[in-house]
Amino acid sequence: MLSQKLLDQVEKIYAQLNIDGQLLSLRAVGIRKTQSLLGGSHSVVTYPPLDALRALSAEDIFPNNAKTQNINLYIHIPFCETLCTFCHYVTGLYSGAKDTPDNQQAVTRYIDLLCRELRMYSTALQHPTIDSLYIGGGTPCILSTSQLEHILNEARSAFSFTDETEVCVEGSPKTIMAADGEHKLATLASLGVTRLSFGIQSFDAEVLRLAGRAYAPDVALGACKRTARFFGNYNIDLIQNLYHGSHNEILLNLECIAQCLPPHVTWYNARFSEKRPQGIWMKNKKMAVNFASEENIIFGRLLIWEGMKQLGYKQYDGNRFVRDTGTEDPFKKIRTSVTRTLIGCGVSAYSHNESHFYRNTISTKEYSEHILNGKFPITHGMTLTQDEKLAASYVVGLRTAYAPKIIQGTTLDSIYKQKIEHCVKLGLIEKNAQNRWALTTLGRLFEDETLLYFYSPQVSERLHTKTMV
Repeated sequence: MLSQKLLDQVEKIYAQLNIDGQLLSLRAVGIRKTQSLLGGSHSVVTYPPLDALRALSAEDIFPNNAKTQNINLYIHIPFCETLCTFCHYVTGLYSGAKDTPDNQQAVTRYIDLLCRELRMYSTALQHPTIDSLYIGGGTPCILSTSQLEHILNEARSAFSFTDETEVCVEGSPKTIMAADGEHKLATLASLGVTRLSFGIQSFDAEVLRLAGRAYAPDVALGACKRTARFFGNYNIDLIQNLYHGSHNEILLNLECIAQCLPPHVTWYNARFSEKRPQGIWMKNKKMAVNFASEENIIFGRLLIWEGMKQLGYKQYDGNRFVRDTGTEDPFKKIRTSVTRTLIGCGVSAYSHNESHFYRNTISTKEYSEHILNGKFPITHGMTLTQDEKLAASYVVGLRTAYAPKIIQGTTLDSIYKQKIEHCVKLGLIEKNAQNRWALTTLGRLFEDETLLYFYSPQVSERLHTKTMV
């Protein structure tokens, strides 16, 4: 339906942008479209990035009884029904009611610890109001309906909610299409969940098999249709170039999107940890040829953008698309911000307030020990100095087209002005209609790489990151 005509249009756009010539210029200054993780994540999700954090304790971060009016809350459920070959998040294998009694007890204990942490934060911050709640993982919907209900009720007991509080829960095609999936969705909707999010990653059967997803494309389509019956707003995740990143796969994904028209689509670039199967395959000469070239990735990105546009979607950053601006996901902006308070509960969850960015331990055993001793399980973090806040304002501001803030007392202001000038010359940044610095089309094609350039010297040094010269 979309195929040849769309390919012809994108070929014209590719030529008009002089992508082949641009790639040569960008490579000369060290910018390349790679598939390696960026500071511990698949994209520039947070600032500072997780790999830049160093040892830090709760006592360094906030005093007891520090009242906070409004916060955003994240709850991490580290369990999945399958372990995907590409995933680098902290999670473990769990099959719900089908699992062993020992594993079920371990999950029950974790939920108890999680609820204790929620109450600890409620006491420390004096029962603040929740602007948004995101329950992610992992796959939260692998939990039973009663367990999900328990967590949501504990959150509502520990914090204040309003009619405007957005509540999102993550699922998966398998959990949504399971025998109890319909009842689970109905219960979540009745408990005030306003948005569901689930990763499909691809509608290509071979890509799903190699990604370890353990379901067929028709299951993913069925999950979209079932979810739409209970939620007017839901998101699906797709990943470009998980394996044999061909244009045909993108066209297939677009055709499947056309069948169900999800309100919100997030379509990431694939990036892999060296320790996970996908990252290992990229180092294997025989298998590496099945991963997309830089030119292929860029063409595919343009193909996604133009295809989504023709399906009636509006793009609001390099990865996210909506059919209606009212379905934008506010949590995606909150977690990248250092001006909004985010509290993360659960193993590996991260948080930020006006003075620190910090993270819980990634060890379930250590997490348990902290909580049972009445201590916050925070082990790593970074103080948000004026310099780091300036860096964050550029990293976040350029992605969202908000004006970078003028922050008094920084030592890096002149450096960032030079960085802007450099990116303007390279065609990555320009002034938009609101007279704010924003990414150009080329800049959005290299969104993560451009934002990486605006990491502070301290963060870049910690990551040993090589940015453009």
